[in-house]
Amino acid sequence: MESRLPFVLLILPWVAAVVALVVGRWRRVAAAVGLVGVAALAALVVLAMSLPGDPTATVFGRTLTLTPLARGLLLLVYVLVGGLLVLHWFRPVSPSFAASALAALSPLAAALLIAPPGLALALLSVALGLLAGALYGGRSEAAGAAWRAFLLGVLGLLLLLWVAWAQAAGQASGAALPLALLLATLLLLGGFPFHVALRGLAHWSPPGALALALGMGPVVVVALLFGLLDLAPTARAAAEFQTALRGSAVLSALLAAFLMSRERTWRGVLGGALLLDAGGLTLAALAPGAAGLAVALAALIGRTLSLLLIALGLSWPASDAGQAGRLRTVLLLYGCLSLLGLPLTPGFAGRWAQLSLLGAAWPWAAAVVLMALGVAAWALWRVSPSSEGDVAGEAGSLPALQVGERIAALILLGLAALLGLFPGLLTALAARLAG
Repeated sequence: MESRLPFVLLILPWVAAVVALVVGRWRRVAAAVGLVGVAALAALVVLAMSLPGDPTATVFGRTLTLTPLARGLLLLVYVLVGGLLVLHWFRPVSPSFAASALAALSPLAAALLIAPPGLALALLSVALGLLAGALYGGRSEAAGAAWRAFLLGVLGLLLLLWVAWAQAAGQASGAALPLALLLATLLLLGGFPFHVALRGLAHWSPPGALALALGMGPVVVVALLFGLLDLAPTARAAAEFQTALRGSAVLSALLAAFLMSRERTWRGVLGGALLLDAGGLTLAALAPGAAGLAVALAALIGRTLSLLLIALGLSWPASDAGQAGRLRTVLLLYGCLSLLGLPLTPGFAGRWAQLSLLGAAWPWAAAVVLMALGVAAWALWRVSPSSEGDVAGEAGSLPALQVGERIAALILLGLAALLGLFPGLLTALAARLAG
């Protein structure tokens, strides 16, 4: 069993995805299939943690190794996908969401398990394609933004592929390597000026799909990206590399604050909040080794929880009044504030670490970002009394709330509040996952 375990982690998601696709017309049945699938995958990873050594398998001459880092990251991914499938159980995300989420788990796992970095990057491009399909979600308006997100991601992976080849061939020298790694980092993480898909995705993509593609997917992306950065310490230490990443983060924050100040809907401010969060995530690439990965993972866990809260809020009818309407506003407001990384939210742990990396070299830049966060928070507060923010034509077709949904929302809010009150829990978890 030990020698077959990595292979099972690649096959089981496809089997579950096919079953979920077949029963897709029954949303809750498809969500249940997905939950059973990710529970089985998580159980296999837990089993691997109790085995001596690293389970290894050979498939078509390629070695698959379930390393401690891969085990931790896969377990995190399965938990996050499980939360999204629970959301899909209560509220439809998109017609084939369960199948897309399950199918993406196989190439994501393969990218973490396979030994040659070049093949791992190729498999990651397959995962990006599946995640782009989830972002499309059957909505023609979202097609352009989903395509741009996929294209930018593939361009970043091509640059990383060249870096991996150059390092293997002993040609990783000169100014080309830092430039390639810089562009790859900005492209893959959505930093300025490669943020062009984020606002369109925020406006048109299913909110649950945003949590899948922008929260869960980047967990594997940062693991591979930061692994290649660790193999090129001189490129990361280059003044041009560090200056460009810090400058991108500052410009992202300023642009996000400006855009959010002009918006009047939840969907509009969500686009700016995503831009600000993406700019901050790029700062994690400044820290070497497990420290940088821990900062990125803390930010991504906070981002996924934030997007889950927002997705749940946007899936509720905007016309609801009374307690349901107030709870909807709390979900949206707290989720967006967490996406900004304000104190007492789960996004604070990652944002504080990012500001520390920024302020270590540019103290004035951290102050600028803090001012941008203040403007963004004011923009959110201005939008919060409004019930507007759903995609046109959606609000009228949303089903009425059920008691189970309110209980699930309160549980999710409680978990988010706990991580906001005790940010050390999240940073400790991220540090342990990063090794």
